[in-house]
Amino acid sequence: MFVINMKGELIDPPSICTKTVGVKHRYHKEVPQNMKDHPLVSIITPTYNHEKFIGRCIGSALAQTYPSWEQIIVDDGSTDGTSGIISSYEHGDRRIRHIQQEHQGIWRLSETYNKALGLAKGELVAILEGDDFWPSWKLEKQVSAFGGEAVVMSFGKAGVVDEQERLLYIKNEKSKWLWKSRQEEKLRRLLFNNYIPACTVLCKREKLLSIGGFRQMRDAPFVDYSTWLDLGLRGEIQAIDEVLGFWRTHGKQVSALMDVGVLNGHRRCSLDCFMRLPPELKGGLTVEELENKFHLAGISYTFHSGRLKLFRREWAAAWEDFGKILRKGNPTAQIRSLVGLVCVQTHTNLEWAAPLMREYPLEASNY
Repeated sequence: MFVINMKGELIDPPSICTKTVGVKHRYHKEVPQNMKDHPLVSIITPTYNHEKFIGRCIGSALAQTYPSWEQIIVDDGSTDGTSGIISSYEHGDRRIRHIQQEHQGIWRLSETYNKALGLAKGELVAILEGDDFWPSWKLEKQVSAFGGEAVVMSFGKAGVVDEQERLLYIKNEKSKWLWKSRQEEKLRRLLFNNYIPACTVLCKREKLLSIGGFRQMRDAPFVDYSTWLDLGLRGEIQAIDEVLGFWRTHGKQVSALMDVGVLNGHRRCSLDCFMRLPPELKGGLTVEELENKFHLAGISYTFHSGRLKLFRREWAAAWEDFGKILRKGNPTAQIRSLVGLVCVQTHTNLEWAAPLMREYPLEASNY
């Protein structure tokens, strides 16, 4: 276990996140009288079969140095011990609300998110999925970004960790352009890549409601990207150069299991938003450029899929993925795919080459 300070440095973990399930948790912090200085933040937490992680998630909300918040947890029909863990926290703190529903799944994810949004009372809305967690300063630091009327959403860096909370990398750590760029540049770049980690987002509830709540395009297993694009058309996106959340990667999550589906959904969201951009925001960008970007991203995703199949010793499926890249990829991708094909023939994986590819090694515990 660990936590990162505002500079991204590892520090000792807080004890707040290691409370034993079943013990009554008593964190009745008083809400400040001056709500203008401390607007209520509604934390939306969708969860499904997260018994290993939900305590850490809720504990990180309880550890916030900013006390004016409510957490609305929607349990999407979990079949493990998730519900009992949530209840143990709900009984100890009136700011936590536990909503149970029949399983809707990822294709109806917007319904789950918007159910929580419909119950939210806060002026601001934050996202904290059941397998993610926050540093204790997240809300205190981020609420101050909404001093101006133009800001509709803010976000920051995210620490990406594995199941054991070992730090893999920090998303946006090298994106120096983010902290100084104008709104137009942020929006244009967002068309190419969803660089906004959901666990770091804070947005205005009224603006979120003005676009119809969380948006999910048909056959897209996510709500974040389409929602960020629409909010970006309603006002300013504020980037904060600090770690504001921790995103946990593990084998059972949607982004690990459905890379191609996620990519295709991103493509449709990007093109939909691009068609609605006023000419001055397009800045010479063309549909062809967007399509080429997603073609290259598809090759990258296919390579990752082949690498994962090698790791799982699914030799025939890996051969098919690397063969696709050999037929459709650029020269660099084709060389990488040839290495993958050699690994298939020799029944080895690609993890020996992970440092050369600037990738983190796959862990057997995750896959």
